[in-house]
Amino acid sequence: MAVREFFKGWKRNVGVVTLLMACLFMSGWVRSGRLSDFVQLPGTRKCHCTLASFGGCFRVLWTSPSHNLGWHWTSDDLSHLRGFKIGPNGKQEFHDTWEGYNIERRMDWGDFKFGVAVLPGDGARKTVRIEAYQIPYWSIVVPMTLFSAYLLLSKPIVIKPIPENRPA
Repeated sequence: MAVREFFKGWKRNVGVVTLLMACLFMSGWVRSGRLSDFVQLPGTRKCHCTLASFGGCFRVLWTSPSHNLGWHWTSDDLSHLRGFKIGPNGKQEFHDTWEGYNIERRMDWGDFKFGVAVLPGDGARKTVRIEAYQIPYWSIVVPMTLFSAYLLLSKPIVIKPIPENRPA
């Protein structure tokens, strides 16, 4: 079978795209084990979004009011993050970072986390509201890989054309 014939049909094309996306998330997963990455997206004066990757998880944070109106990317070693400490076994461990916040809602289910909290302001700074979503990379990579394997390895459907002289 020629390569051109293998990629005929939408299933194979979608399978390749899905596999490439799974590889992209897998690289983020591996990178998040040693480094922290933060990308702040341009926002309005009311709120902005930050995409974060560290500790094997992908995070989306909505912060209001916004102090950021442009793009900003930072990458650093995990030890510089608030909440990471050296544990008794000598490894880096992640501890609760909501200390000092008034928690409005919080859901922790393993590595899946959701929370809304307010950091009260004082005379020098404004009150800040943060909405945070966290999802582990494995929950993205594994389903995408399985789905792409199904699309790439399943047999294509062969549709036989109806002869023109035969009534429909």
